[in-house]
Amino acid sequence: MQTPISFSSPFRHFPIEGYSQVTSHWIDPNQQGYDQPMMDAAIQKRYLEKLWQRLYGSSSPWDKDYVESIFQEDIGSCQENALLRFSNHDQSGEDKWYGMNFRPYTSTWIKDIRANIPLHELKKPIFHAVHRAITIQNLAVRILPSQDICLRSIIPGYGYPFDRLQASAVFIGTPIYRIAQTKDKIWSLIIMPDFIAWVPSSGLAYTDDAFIQKWQEAAQDQLAAIIQTQTPLVDTKGRCITQAYVGSVFPVSTHKHDTVGRLILSVPIANEEGKASSVDVAVSSTQATYIPMQTSRKNFARLIETLKERDFGWCGTTFYGGGTNI
Repeated sequence: MQTPISFSSPFRHFPIEGYSQVTSHWIDPNQQGYDQPMMDAAIQKRYLEKLWQRLYGSSSPWDKDYVESIFQEDIGSCQENALLRFSNHDQSGEDKWYGMNFRPYTSTWIKDIRANIPLHELKKPIFHAVHRAITIQNLAVRILPSQDICLRSIIPGYGYPFDRLQASAVFIGTPIYRIAQTKDKIWSLIIMPDFIAWVPSSGLAYTDDAFIQKWQEAAQDQLAAIIQTQTPLVDTKGRCITQAYVGSVFPVSTHKHDTVGRLILSVPIANEEGKASSVDVAVSSTQATYIPMQTSRKNFARLIETLKERDFGWCGTTFYGGGTNI
């Protein structure tokens, strides 16, 4: 029987009481230029074009040349290194990885993960257009295909909640390319706009040329971003798809005209065959805004209001912000 790790909880709260949590204390709404832009509109437009290219254009996981450039990296070796890193083989004491129950993982745990990864497919991957997809849920992004958490609780910065298998989170509506699936099909190794990692396969819908062209054109015409955290995305039939977080980006729907105080967004879903489709979702102008959003102190204060006092979420755990959260 394994001996559980000796664990103490020397957590102390930062004395936040000494710092005002009233946004207007730091950004005075009465100051001159409160509602004036701090960045030139032409500069914002250039950054918006870079964002479009990163998500939907030549630097996107939907672009064949871009994906093939990623394939030049040794993806298989990266997975081998991750498997080695998270193995407890020949590890002792503070170098062992522990689960939520503070017991060290057995060799069987990492062997099962390895056996589920088609490592041979990662040696020389080939681009397949049918592997292009889009996220239809907010997803945890994992270094290895497992929901199990990995802690080294006796090392500062490695205990709870610092799950070292958690890489990040990816929001609904993100274009991706699937490199491979685990043998049980539960996990997909994907190329995202910023990195490569594993996500649950159930959170993807596959995109064909027609969908991609439609999505690109709508996004080129007008994008909108969520500015109120946990905004419910409810379609015209009253079905809740999920909730969206600050920074989620969607094309504005071309099907309907917006009304005063309301935006109509195109939100991706999967049809019965697992192919990507979209539905119209109405949100208020307090929940989303057209981008680029004016870089005024007023708008920064608006974002701070919705983000402040939210819990810490290591690498986007449960979709809370990590070190960059306000």
